[in-house]
Amino acid sequence: MKIRKLTVPKPLQNLTQDQLGQVHAWFSRFTYQQMADKILDAFNVAISVQQLTRYYARFSQANLFNTVLYTPLTPADMAAIQNADPVPEHINMARIKEQCLRIVRRPDIDAFDLKALHDVVTYEERLKWKQHRNDIDQRTNVLRDGRLQLRYRELQFRDEVRQYNLQLAAAKEAAK
Repeated sequence: MKIRKLTVPKPLQNLTQDQLGQVHAWFSRFTYQQMADKILDAFNVAISVQQLTRYYARFSQANLFNTVLYTPLTPADMAAIQNADPVPEHINMARIKEQCLRIVRRPDIDAFDLKALHDVVTYEERLKWKQHRNDIDQRTNVLRDGRLQLRYRELQFRDEVRQYNLQLAAAKEAAK
């Protein structure tokens, strides 16, 4: 089963940090539909309610860690962690893991947040697994290409043998 890769919605990818900060401030004050209208009015960017809903989920997960981190996580950073993609150099994974241990003890934590914490704690293992999977896929592609080349050479050889047999038969026919 292929899992959907998490990203920041395309409409929001071209906004500046200040503009994203303004959008983030609206999450606590407006409904998703009102936010979509405000984003269209303020930044001339059309975004659907579903895209805003998914983006808010990543934003709220990133905010779990932003209370004690010196460099706050962005939703794009959180998406990179969840996708087991390389994270920017400024992210201190050890400090984030320490924060996970503090957060998991809170009584108000829900299953969605626990999944985000699990993604953070298992990031290195998932990154290694993803790299291993990519290596296997690359080797599989090399072997597939080699098999195709062998099949092509086999077909060429068979064609040459068929032509040789035709020439040999024609020579025997001419010799009679």
